[in-house]
Amino acid sequence: MKKITLLTVAALAAFCTVQAADVFKVLEVKGPATLNPGQRVTDCKIVVEVVEIDGANRMRPDGTFRFPAPKIGRPLRGDEMKPWKIEKYKVGDKLTLGADWTVPANVPVGSEGYFLFRIYRPEKRAFAKLTGISPVVRFKVADPNAPAPADKTAAPAAAAPATNPAPAVQK
Repeated sequence: MKKITLLTVAALAAFCTVQAADVFKVLEVKGPATLNPGQRVTDCKIVVEVVEIDGANRMRPDGTFRFPAPKIGRPLRGDEMKPWKIEKYKVGDKLTLGADWTVPANVPVGSEGYFLFRIYRPEKRAFAKLTGISPVVRFKVADPNAPAPADKTAAPAAAAPATNPAPAVQK
C-alpha cells in the first residue's frame, strides 16, 4: 500500500515539474498616483518580457480594479484592455499592455485602490506567472474640487535670497 502511495506522489510531482507554464517578467508598471471619481484612466500600462511560452501564441491581457474600503471594483472587459489579445510574440519579446477604464462616480474621496494586471490563456483557463516587480498600480481618490497642491520646488518669497540692487548710474 505504501509503494502505491509513494509511486502516485512521485508521479504527480514529476508531472507537475515537467508541465511548463507561461512566464512573463514584469519590467515596468505605470499608472496615476491619484484619481478623481468619474475620471477616465488611460495611462495604466505594464511592460513585460516573454520568458517562457506554454502552447499557442494566443493570450489576452486581463485586469481588475478594486477599492477595498467601499467594496467597489470589477474585472475589465476585453475592449478595455489594450491590446485585447496577444498573438504574435516569442521568448525575449517585450510587450506593452494597457488598460482604459473609468473610475466609478460613487467612489468616496480619500479611498485607496489598486489595479492588478494579469495575462490569461483562454484554452487552459489559466493565468500566466508574472515574475519581477509587482504588477499592481496603487492609487488614491482625490477631491476634484480641491485646490492643486503648491509647487514644492518653488522657494517661498520670504526665503528667496536677498539681492543687492545695482548702483544707480549718475550722469
